[in-house]
Amino acid sequence: MKRYRWFFPALLMLLLLLTGCTPDVSLDVTLQNLPEGERAYLLLMPPEGTMLTDSAPEDLKGSEIERYAEDGFVCAEYRLTDTLRVHNASGGKHLGFWFDSSEALRGFCAAYREFRVARCDSRGNVLQVGPSVSLCPKNRFAYAFRLNYDVKTDTAEITALLGKTVFGASISEWIFALLLVTLPACMLMLLIYAFMRIFRRKQGIRKRVGQTVSLLCSLPPLLLNLLLLLERAVPYFRAESRPLPAVDFRMILAADLIWFASLLICGYNYYRSNA
Repeated sequence: MKRYRWFFPALLMLLLLLTGCTPDVSLDVTLQNLPEGERAYLLLMPPEGTMLTDSAPEDLKGSEIERYAEDGFVCAEYRLTDTLRVHNASGGKHLGFWFDSSEALRGFCAAYREFRVARCDSRGNVLQVGPSVSLCPKNRFAYAFRLNYDVKTDTAEITALLGKTVFGASISEWIFALLLVTLPACMLMLLIYAFMRIFRRKQGIRKRVGQTVSLLCSLPPLLLNLLLLLERAVPYFRAESRPLPAVDFRMILAADLIWFASLLICGYNYYRSNA
């Protein structure tokens, strides 16, 4: 027993390390054509009830960007630091916010919905404020969390989207969950048909049970393929442009092959029972 006394402390340490290594996600706005000597800041319209702060650095205390509040938009870096972790890197050319999870990022986009970019000189005087950029594109079932913003033309290009959720899960997560359900369900149908083939007793009962099992076990693959088509073929639901991963493709192919084999066996048994 003494030989394994290190096991439980090591296991506890491993669990602590795993739970503490959850990667952060971020909303990133990359600025293009920002003139030398200027800095840019993100302006947000805080939802009602949001606490505002006054945490600007000393050289910008009382500056125009620190006091800015036109149309309800305020400087996110100085006025919302109690609720957001803001990063302003590479001389102000990469702006954004860090979040603990994708769900927190979705909640932020749903709450704030849009932002503006303010160009300032080194003393915090506002030179120009761009138009509002939506974080919730109307033609996408997703939120924008990677954007390129050209300060010369005041135009934004979305480079990455995060899918919205349905009952707490994204379409991709629903597809993965169905993948885990589909293979065992189809395998179960094959086993049931095999046992029924070997131990068939009453023809009527076997036929009714076979039809019911076939219907129930065919639903997961059908729903899986429909969701996959929705996510990949319909632009409104397509949150990312990458191809289907090889692992997911193999799992879907295996599920469909077993599904087709199950339907063939079901049809064969139905034909034999009515011959």
